[in-house]
Order: sequence, then C-alpha cells, then structure tokens
Amino acid sequence: VDIGVIAYPIFVMEHQHHKVTLEYMARVNCSEARSPD
Repeated sequence: VDIGVIAYPIFVMEHQHHKVTLEYMARVNCSEARSPD
C-alpha cells in the first residue's frame, strides 16, 4: 500500500481544520478589535 494514499486524506483533513481555526481566530480578533469592551 502506498503510504501517500493513506497520508493524503489525513493531510487534507489537518489542513482544512487548520484553515478553519485560522479563519475563526481572525474573526474573533476582528470582533474584539471592533468592540474593545
């Protein structure tokens, strides 16, 4: 079995999760900057 066949879906899932996390953090940072209280 080619290791890439197993690793690729895992890499994609990790990448998607990381991307979503960055977008969420950016959104939170923007909302905090908008309302400092």
